[in-house]
Amino acid sequence: MKASVLIPTRNRPVFLQKAVASVLAQSHPDFELIIVNDGSPDGSAAVIKPYLEDPRVKYVEQPNAGVAAARNSALRLASGRYVGLCDQDDEWLPNKAAKQVAYLE
Repeated sequence: MKASVLIPTRNRPVFLQKAVASVLAQSHPDFELIIVNDGSPDGSAAVIKPYLEDPRVKYVEQPNAGVAAARNSALRLASGRYVGLCDQDDEWLPNKAAKQVAYLE
């Protein structure tokens, strides 16, 4: 696995779908996406559910502990050589991961 992309989320289902879709649309094929739901009481889990059929997606729920704790939880699950951070309200351009991995290599 070349890259692990981490998305911590809490109470942003409106933005989360676009963030996840933008990561899954990357031109670089060798990555995993780890989403940590940091105790969202809203519809975030429902937004993530359709993406769980994709074998690149890992999903974890935890009690609310803050964005840093959620990011650290995701990092513990990461198996990639490189780590990319994507906030729940970010959208990645399609070549972002490919360019960053190429640069790091």
